[in-house]
Amino acid sequence: MWATDPKSGKKVRFYSRLEAKKKLDISEATFHKYINVLVVSWKERFQYIPKQTHWSDYQVYCLNFVKRLFKTGRNELEVINYILQYQIPEPLEPEDNFNSDRDILSS
Repeated sequence: MWATDPKSGKKVRFYSRLEAKKKLDISEATFHKYINVLVVSWKERFQYIPKQTHWSDYQVYCLNFVKRLFKTGRNELEVINYILQYQIPEPLEPEDNFNSDRDILSS
């Protein structure tokens, strides 16, 4: 689903919950875990609404960033502390959001 961002006027892609989990290749439990990490550590930018049905490109990008932090061997507290300390870098291009060759953690 696509919508227009009222602030920027740009077209924004929205994913259903199932599409987001499929794109991230994660389970429902992992999806909840990542959402909780973002709500705790990035609530000023990661705008989450309980029972949200669709997820923007930026939200999916943030979830993917959290996934990649966990894949480096960090535990939940370390991931939260990393985000609090360094924040989440802005995505370069939408297609880069899932490019595992690009090292987003070196920013």
